[in-house]
Parts: sequence; C-alpha cells; structure tokens
Amino acid sequence: MFSDTVLKEINDIKAQYPDPKSALLPTLYIAQREFGWLSHEAMHVVAQSLNLPEAMVRGTASFYAMFKHKPMG
Repeated sequence: MFSDTVLKEINDIKAQYPDPKSALLPTLYIAQREFGWLSHEAMHVVAQSLNLPEAMVRGTASFYAMFKHKPMG
C-alpha cells in the first residue's frame, strides 16, 4: 500500500524512537499525507509497519482532530 520511499521514511522514523508507540503520530501523519485521509486499510498498514495493535492505532487517530477519517472534498 505504501511506496518504497514512504516505507523508507517510516523506517527512518522508527529508528529514531526506542518505543514504536512514539513513532505512531509521525507515521499516521505520513499515511494521511500520502492518501489524503486515514482509511481503515491505511491504519491497518500503519499498525503492521509499527507492530502495534490496530486498536491502538485507530484510538490514537480518532483522538486527534488533525487526522481525517473520510475523504475531503
């Protein structure tokens, strides 16, 4: 789902933080930047790439108003 460039960017972010949870917000931002919004599939890929529970990713994404959960016009 993510391009190789985006996956490299996510891996660089993961390397900066000892705990994958710390990389969650920047990774969600990258996913939203790439797709324009955070679909269920995008959050699933973020969860897999950070090895975090999908419920944690969805809960974090739904908490912050800066993340969009439907396509914007």
